[in-house]
Amino acid sequence: TWLNLLRYAQEVFSTQDTRRFVLGFTLCGSMMRAIGSMAFEINENSKIFVLVMLGYLWMSEEELGFDPTIMENNGRYTE
Repeated sequence: TWLNLLRYAQEVFSTQDTRRFVLGFTLCGSMMRAIGSMAFEINENSKIFVLVMLGYLWMSEEELGFDPTIMENNGRYTE
């Protein structure tokens, strides 16, 4: 699972070169583990699962790892 997560992160970095980091989580069956957290059972802790998913959805581009110093306006440049 960890190797697959690393491969996906490598693919994201190769296609989105304006990123500084990539966030990820694993979902194996009904067990979920987010960044820096302990694994938990999503069927028993459905509220935590929903909060984690909403947390990812509400993140800004900078919080998701995009570099805010790289601008795109008729080409790329750094501010």
